[in-house]
Amino acid sequence: MANGESLQREIATLERALRDARKQTDTVEAALDDLEGHRNELAGRLASAREAADDYAARLEQRRQELALALEAEAQAKLLEAVRARDDAADRAAEAIAQLIVAVEGLDGARAAMAERVAETASYRGRPPAVEPEPENFQNEWMRLIDFIRERMQLDLDDELVEAAASSPLGFEIDKLPDHLQVIARQRFREKSRSARGGEA
Repeated sequence: MANGESLQREIATLERALRDARKQTDTVEAALDDLEGHRNELAGRLASAREAADDYAARLEQRRQELALALEAEAQAKLLEAVRARDDAADRAAEAIAQLIVAVEGLDGARAAMAERVAETASYRGRPPAVEPEPENFQNEWMRLIDFIRERMQLDLDDELVEAAASSPLGFEIDKLPDHLQVIARQRFREKSRSARGGEA
């Protein structure tokens, strides 16, 4: 009898443990179902977020390309405008130079004609007549023009010397230049070296 009561108590204990275990199983399964549902919800939100991010990235890349094209077109338009301005300035300079040549030739002719009149008048009077000197403004501007042309020619010559020295093997010719040109030549030599390395890469 004692054995039977012991078994009954054990059975009752096991039944309670079974109920508790099943209740815990139900609780864990419910929690797991909740987690699965939450996981599926998060997975859906993640997929939507990724799709939105991909869409924004594609639109951003498209806008960047459009911006690059717009900037290129704007730069090209400004370049064409600068080329036209340069050409107009060159045309005006050429026209001014042509007019200057004609004017100086006209001045030479007027000087020759005046010299003839001076000689003719001197032959009648027995002595050279007094003649007003030429206006100083021409001589002043003429000297400015000569200085301008000389400076431009010197700049062109300096640039040719710098280019030749910077293009020499290992830049050996740079040390032969005047000090102020050596600085420019060394900078150009470094630029050429970097460009050459970039081309080889």
